Formats: sequence, structure tokens, C-alpha cells
Amino acid sequence: MADRHDEKLGNGISYCRTAFRASAGQQIINQLGATQLARGIPRAEARSRAWDALERVEAQECATRTSEELNGEEIVRVAIARALVCEPRLLIIDEPTIGVDLIARDGILALLRSIADDGTAILGSTGEGTGFLGADRVLALHKGRLRGETAPELAPVADLDRHRQARG
Repeated sequence: MADRHDEKLGNGISYCRTAFRASAGQQIINQLGATQLARGIPRAEARSRAWDALERVEAQECATRTSEELNGEEIVRVAIARALVCEPRLLIIDEPTIGVDLIARDGILALLRSIADDGTAILGSTGEGTGFLGADRVLALHKGRLRGETAPELAPVADLDRHRQARG
């Protein structure tokens, strides 16, 4: 059964909604493993993937706790682990720092940066202007129009020439 908050959208794409709440009373490691079991992954491999994902997001201490016992930062890290357990090529994340105290936000953004550096593309949304400091590219919606620089490799040739001239 697909969870409404973390879904595998297609081959290699995972959606992570940071309002993650595991089933009441269920340990986080079991919740992450259940996601894999539902996809037909053998129990031992499902548990191993769950542990690997928790270690990757530096939330292994959350494994034996329930969602009710997690703080804002831990909830986000566990939500990211739940999406990573599917080994996506693209991770779509909505408001990754919402509910996270100011000091912990840098850690979440650094985690996302490291996941991207390891080869998983990250597509995120935020309502805060500083929500994606350090991102490779930031686009904004303003009055129904997409604002920001098009990636050079996607731009028409004339735009690419202007881009090169502006840079150097």
C-alpha cells in the first residue's frame, strides 16, 4: 500500500514530503523496512536498506524510536531516509527545512547537497528565499512565470552565446 507522504512516482523517482509520520507506535526501522517489503524486497535486504538509508542521513539513532519521539530535524532526516530506501535517481522534496529549528537547517541543506554530490538529483521547493543556499540552480515562480537562469546545456544556442559572453 502506498503511503500518501512518500511515494515512488516512477522508475527512479521518489517523492519526500517532510511531514513524515510513521504509523503510531511503530519503530522507524520497521516502517522503512515495510516500505521495501511492500515492493517485494526480501526481509533481510529490506532491513539492510532501511539501516543504510538511516545511516546515510545520519539518523541511525532514530531506528528504534517511534515518530512521536522525534524532533523536527529527525523527522526530516527520517523522511529523506524513507525516500532514499527506494534508491532513486531523482528525489523530489517539498519544504525540506519546515519544522526544523534554525541551527539544524544548515545540516539538512548540507545533507541534501551531499546526496546530490553522490549522484542523486534533488528537486525541491521552499517558500523561503534562503531555503536552497548552495544549490546548483534556483528557479522561482513569480506571478505564474518561471524566473531564473536556464541551465546552459538546455538553453537555445543564441542564449548560450549570451551566457558565455556574460561570464567571460
